[in-house]
Amino acid sequence: YNIEENETVESLITKMVKATNERVVPLFKKNNGEWIINNEKVKISIHDYITMASILEKESTKTDENKLIASVFFNRLAKGMKLQTDPSANYAADKLTGAPTQRELSLQSPYNTYTTVGLPPGPIASVGVASYEALNNAETTDYLYFLHASKDGKAYFSKTYEEHENLAKEHIEGYIPSRS
Repeated sequence: YNIEENETVESLITKMVKATNERVVPLFKKNNGEWIINNEKVKISIHDYITMASILEKESTKTDENKLIASVFFNRLAKGMKLQTDPSANYAADKLTGAPTQRELSLQSPYNTYTTVGLPPGPIASVGVASYEALNNAETTDYLYFLHASKDGKAYFSKTYEEHENLAKEHIEGYIPSRS
């Protein structure tokens, strides 16, 4: 946004609403305000659309992985699983970057998707078009887990927790298994 020196809160909000109406609402309407979860159409609100896109925006670093990551989120929502996204734990802890600590992962906050099932009460970041497009065109997979490897920066996807742990041991330097 171009913020003028004498910008008022009201005029800034007006700019934000106008930008949302011009840029986000058409993307939301592309899929009739629906996500495909478990091969079923699920009606969503524009608020949920923006919130999910904000999580995807912070979670994904590579545009070519966004559609697969979106599928993981949809699959987890369909099963009533926690999304367990590091960016949401960071947001709840008022932390901008870095891996969340164990304390931050267990922080009780509606924004922390490690402790709360479903979407947080609102967006955790500004969103680019690529994240909205990924939600609109999410891959259909059975993946429930993914991780970003510290060795090569690539995302790895898995269907089971055991597969996820094995990938983490292989691709994340210094990984400590969460279960024995």
